[in-house]
Amino acid sequence: GRRLIPERLQEARLAERLSQTELAGLVGVKRQSISAYEKGSKTPEPETMAAIARNLGQPIGFFTRDDLDTFGSASALFYRKVGQDTKRRNMACSVYARWLGELAFTFDPLVNYPPVDLPNFEPSASDGRYTEDEIEEVAEATREHFGLGLGPISNVVRLLEAKGVIVCRVELPGENIEAFSFWHGDRPFVFLASDKGSAARSRFDVAHELGHLCAHRWLNQEDIDDPANLKA
Repeated sequence: GRRLIPERLQEARLAERLSQTELAGLVGVKRQSISAYEKGSKTPEPETMAAIARNLGQPIGFFTRDDLDTFGSASALFYRKVGQDTKRRNMACSVYARWLGELAFTFDPLVNYPPVDLPNFEPSASDGRYTEDEIEEVAEATREHFGLGLGPISNVVRLLEAKGVIVCRVELPGENIEAFSFWHGDRPFVFLASDKGSAARSRFDVAHELGHLCAHRWLNQEDIDDPANLKA
């Protein structure tokens, strides 16, 4: 069979939010071995590879497949950075985003995705920040674009899907995160945490991510990772 592709091992480990040391402990090898596998300088024995696949919840074939196509380059991930251990969580979210983009693209020839119909906005200020008045204007312009009026929205998820947004739910047990969103090429995506019990909160989360998709598409990951921007 094909040999292990190092990138697949790292992806699967990050998706499970495990460090190299933690995975090594589960598999019964040294951390240096996991590092060597991920660098491609060493190949695990069949028994070790089986243990890796079992502990990462992936079939053996996952670790030997090539990269899959997506709709295009990935944008920055828009999520609220709250709680502890956010770096590990956010790296896992990056992997989920890539996997969803690949999966959706694979089904693109078979599924009649609605065309993307989202308005796009940019702030007037050179520092990239919206004023409170501009935020109100963006919200009203988005409602007008969708022909919603000013009344309640009966189903926010259905609205986004009708406008070409691919919405997915994922369990993130133990993590203080409700949702995140991103673009792959010209296709927008929203992830919702499926372990939140409040329907009202989920509606708010979807609307919040719609705001990111419409008002922050021009941002890059460096802008989002800048602590000064997060506190502003």
